[in-house]
Amino acid sequence: MRLPGPCKASIALCLSAQAVAATDYIFADPFQAIACDGTGCTYCDPSSTGTTPECGSDAMCVFDNFTTSVGTMCFRPPGDGQQGATCSTVADCAAGYACNSLDGVSSRCGKTVEYPSGTCSGNTLMCEYNPPLFIGGTEYGSCL
Repeated sequence: MRLPGPCKASIALCLSAQAVAATDYIFADPFQAIACDGTGCTYCDPSSTGTTPECGSDAMCVFDNFTTSVGTMCFRPPGDGQQGATCSTVADCAAGYACNSLDGVSSRCGKTVEYPSGTCSGNTLMCEYNPPLFIGGTEYGSCL
């Protein structure tokens, strides 16, 4: 997944499933539950810095596939890296943050926000993913 200009994301986790009934919990375990109604699924919010209804208290919500914008998944345990912290994978970043590479060499945790309506703090810049990343009709970007 490339961000415009010098921005690049470095996450590629995959999960695919298909709903077969009116209320089909296609994935459920102690830390994650995704409910589908046959026409779509309810996903966790990757910009959430706290516990989501879909993820347990010891898990964070992350994008499940940067190449096809499929949805989100719960990932545990969350890391503790926040804005600007060095990371190698999403596991190094706290809930609500993604591991992004600006130069293709080093990676930093960046706050996940709704794009373009989200807010980035300090001297960070809001970047849109390229191609745009939509989850349930909401576009997301990252503060870098």
